[in-house]
Amino acid sequence: MKKITIALIPILFVSCSWYGTHGRIYQNNRVSGKVILMFHNRISNGFEDHHNMLVGEVLDNLEEKNLLNIEYLDRQYNALTFKRSPYFAEYKQVAAGYLFVTAYSPNFSDVDLKMELYDSNFNLVLTAHHNTFWGNSYFFPPYIARTIKDAARGAVKAFDRKLIKLNH
Repeated sequence: MKKITIALIPILFVSCSWYGTHGRIYQNNRVSGKVILMFHNRISNGFEDHHNMLVGEVLDNLEEKNLLNIEYLDRQYNALTFKRSPYFAEYKQVAAGYLFVTAYSPNFSDVDLKMELYDSNFNLVLTAHHNTFWGNSYFFPPYIARTIKDAARGAVKAFDRKLIKLNH
């Protein structure tokens, strides 16, 4: 009996400390406060022409699920470069969190989309990911516009599931 109790005590403290640091930005299955959304576009093969479509699809899917109070920052940053930017100091006082979206297309038809949510102290809270090569089946090779829609829908769906699990 003592071995079981000794083994459970560290697990209890780790889980409580994790929830204490990450769980406090949530209220009623939503992130409380404003979340700053940024896209880091590293898609190859001339994807820059489709960047606005990617932004629109992700914003539409997030709005449809009503998960976050988003303010879109129209700058291309990843987490590391954003922390060094003047925008970080500007938004640090008002942001409850930061959501970074990174899109990659190795072959100009499939899209690998990753979403990372950080809290206001810039601790990683959760990551959601969708890859259309592995997550979707197409009868014919798809157009990039189709895979952008599918990747955005899949990543937001994964984000929603993980956010719900985080709250329970």
